[in-house]
Amino acid sequence: MRNLLLTILALTCSFVTSDAAIWSSTKAVENPTVLKDSHSLDDSPFSEWTLLSNSRMDAPIMAIGQPIRLSVSEALQAVKSLANTHSDFRITSDVTVPKKRLLCLQEMRDRLPVLTGRIDLVYDKSGRLSRWNLREHSRWTTLDQHLLSKESAASVLASTTDYQPWSTNQEKSFAAWYPDHESRILRPVYWIRVEGTETYERHVGIIDAVSGEIIIDWPGIQSETVSGTVSGMYWPEYMHEEPQVAPHAFGTVTINANQVITGMDGAFTHETGQTATLISRMRGPYVIVTNDDIPNDEDQASIEMNLQAPYAPAIFNWTEDEATSAELNLFYHTMFIWIWYKDLDPEFTALDYPMPAVANLGTGYDNAYWNGYGTYYGSGGQYNNFAMYSDIIYHEYTHGVTDGIYPNGMLPYIGQSGAMNEAWSDYFACTINGDPIAADWIGGRPEGFRDLECDMVYEGVDVEVHVDSPYISAPLWRIRGALGAEYADDLAHFARYALAETYIDYLVAVLDMDDDDNNLTNGTPNDQVIYDAFGRHGIGPGAEPNFVIHDLEYFADGTGGSSGNGNRFIEQGEVAALSFSVRNDVILYPPPATGVSVTVTTVDPDITIENGTGGISVLGPAAEFDISGILLTVSPDAPDHWTTIDISISSNGGTVIHEESFEFSVGTPRMLIVQDDADSEVERFVVETARSQNRIFDTIELADNATLPDEYVPEYGLIIWLSGNADGSVLTSEDQWKLCDFLDAGNKLVLSGQYLANGLIGTNFLQTTVEAEVLPEPTRTRAVTTTGAPFVENDWFLLAGTGGASNQVDMAVLNPIGSSESIAYYGTSFDYPSIVAFQNGNGLLMGFGIEAISNTTILGNIDRAAFMESIYDWAGNLLSVPPAQSPDLTPVEWSLGPAYPNPFNPSTRIPYVIPSTLNGEYHIVDVLGRTVTTGILSQKAGTIHWKHDGPSGLYFLKVSWDGGSLPPQKLVLLK
Repeated sequence: MRNLLLTILALTCSFVTSDAAIWSSTKAVENPTVLKDSHSLDDSPFSEWTLLSNSRMDAPIMAIGQPIRLSVSEALQAVKSLANTHSDFRITSDVTVPKKRLLCLQEMRDRLPVLTGRIDLVYDKSGRLSRWNLREHSRWTTLDQHLLSKESAASVLASTTDYQPWSTNQEKSFAAWYPDHESRILRPVYWIRVEGTETYERHVGIIDAVSGEIIIDWPGIQSETVSGTVSGMYWPEYMHEEPQVAPHAFGTVTINANQVITGMDGAFTHETGQTATLISRMRGPYVIVTNDDIPNDEDQASIEMNLQAPYAPAIFNWTEDEATSAELNLFYHTMFIWIWYKDLDPEFTALDYPMPAVANLGTGYDNAYWNGYGTYYGSGGQYNNFAMYSDIIYHEYTHGVTDGIYPNGMLPYIGQSGAMNEAWSDYFACTINGDPIAADWIGGRPEGFRDLECDMVYEGVDVEVHVDSPYISAPLWRIRGALGAEYADDLAHFARYALAETYIDYLVAVLDMDDDDNNLTNGTPNDQVIYDAFGRHGIGPGAEPNFVIHDLEYFADGTGGSSGNGNRFIEQGEVAALSFSVRNDVILYPPPATGVSVTVTTVDPDITIENGTGGISVLGPAAEFDISGILLTVSPDAPDHWTTIDISISSNGGTVIHEESFEFSVGTPRMLIVQDDADSEVERFVVETARSQNRIFDTIELADNATLPDEYVPEYGLIIWLSGNADGSVLTSEDQWKLCDFLDAGNKLVLSGQYLANGLIGTNFLQTTVEAEVLPEPTRTRAVTTTGAPFVENDWFLLAGTGGASNQVDMAVLNPIGSSESIAYYGTSFDYPSIVAFQNGNGLLMGFGIEAISNTTILGNIDRAAFMESIYDWAGNLLSVPPAQSPDLTPVEWSLGPAYPNPFNPSTRIPYVIPSTLNGEYHIVDVLGRTVTTGILSQKAGTIHWKHDGPSGLYFLKVSWDGGSLPPQKLVLLK
């Protein structure tokens, strides 16, 4: 059994490693949606609350509503009951910040913590619960136990470093469970922190306790009375500025071996005897500044005075004669940021210890970091000395603040959580200096590492924590610009106590901090600013409504005020009824859309719209309303054509405009395009070409092994069947019978697709209807030469290149038998037929897909549009009028052209309409009037195909009949 479990776990590990770098809590909140009817709330205290869910989790992930009075134990029991979870939870954090009490409870399994498993409870000061988050895994199974020891796991992590020697931080290393979202199991793991002898040698990782796999890892680098004053030089923001002098607040002065701490003003006093030895160093209860260039602590910078009573004031003034500029600057700004945070959050004490701050680290070292206990600043190589820039010092110190807020086992330095960590460090560094550029001038130029006034938008892809950090720092900077630095700083800082590990959770935490009535459902005082700031960078719904039009339908079947025959098409003289729904498709509770106005219009002169306006005064988040009763009247004299209907939605006083359009054909389409490949969309190339040529057609997408419905088969006309990349038996037996009947009625059929013919092998349809066989060896030749109607002889086209689907792999080679004939070949050898005409030329079987024909003509080939025009010409009157009527039709207008393409190389097509075919003929002459070619016109309407291998130049086409002629058509051959 143990071997079986190990095998199962090994297989599980093998397919989840691709997501190993994604922290589990990020997956738990991907694409949150409002939960509807999935959990019964009738017996819950949260019956009036809104719940958010995620498809990966078994229970709701967030609930927000009107505050209710529940104790912590009552709330915990209510949440567990609603979620139907049997997991145990223990309190990890219980913090009171302005306006809120924030609790975090860790999920436990077999007395071990489940990483990312948690319940968050948010209370107001009066003890009412206003929000909870839940990430629980009670239904997830565990495989095996912690087979490896903690030290073995530490050895695995240490093997990825070059620390010599190394040790395990026992206090911060522990056994746990890690949720694997792909397999829905809890993997036994160790959270391990290993450390080397150097201050920067720190590494953290999550190690599988069975296989030893490193699931995730990241760097771990963070007088009797003698009186006087201590001050020192510093550089306000940048090393190129003029230095200033300021008191050394909370510095240490040793007086006769007694340590005395200076005040905020740098002053000190101490009772002593008749003599005093005073030593000032750049250290104190909250910082110890050292120079990495000096190996011994006793040799670090100091100033010593030997005094005798009576004592005059002892004035210590640190200059570059006593210490390096980096040390001086580092002491001042480290103490400045400590005091700044203490003023912001007096209860925060995590960094109230003599924190190491090391200057001049390494030789040419271009970095600064927090290692979990202190800050370290490189001497610079390509960049300047990192300790000479205040925002870099504030940035690294803020990493320490974040580390002090988040309990061990949370906020790994990867993905969204790592990006938030960097974002907070950037924001607080920039807000203190009032400058949106992080680390500007570090390279000697004003450009820095990151700009908080950027326009980056999160699109669901995590790149790297520094690169991704503006997704959070930029919204905070926007909020600062709108609400002021003091208020924005409060929001940004205290929201961290919610211990968010994802962007969306942090957005909600910021809203919580802004809330004044403990009810997010009715908005917050500054929700417009907050939602807008985060939304502009792709986090959350934004402040503007997101209108979505859905359930749009139009019909002319006699219902809803419409009139017509109900045959799925909107035809001349019919009145179509239009209806749809408008939804404000957002999550959470951004401000509602107000003054929503909907207008339906068209520029089509053949369409008249009635009742084309509607609206609603307020449309809240996730709310929708219906629009109906709109009538579209089609003129009885309208030609067959495509028409476009425009829908415009305006709200918020016209500041929000949403526009959509849809189109439909007017008239009864005589052409059907069948898209018979459910797994790809390559057929769209053909559909888009036909639409660009303004051809009226019907289309249907068939599922695998589906049969074409009878109602889609046109009574007369053309069917173009596209199989795309589908292989196997594309045409069902029922489809084959339907197509035989369609051909027997005198209609036209095109069958296209590189595997379609192979799927017909062995069928009566291929043998007796198509009268062709498929040769055993396919071809990969991507050029086709045409030899007969409906194509121009010796035209050719490419099955690759710009504008094509580029999907042809093994094109079928066809061999006609019986009465069918080859009308195109692969390449130019005429040995490998690519198109077979059958059923007296009414059907075409192609061994390739039309979608692959290139749209470029740079090599003198025809493009897909020209190829399709040949198909339309071949179908002729079937695309416009019933066959029974065509002999009686008399053209109401005589015309010639336009030619397409024109200029051309080497072939073009010129449509014509003439009143009589008696002596009907055409002549093409050059600019000197010399006849180049002539032809007979045997039909009143058709297309003249001309291919010319002569020189470039200007030519003229003349059409005449007995008793009349048409103005010449100018043709330009351009090679």
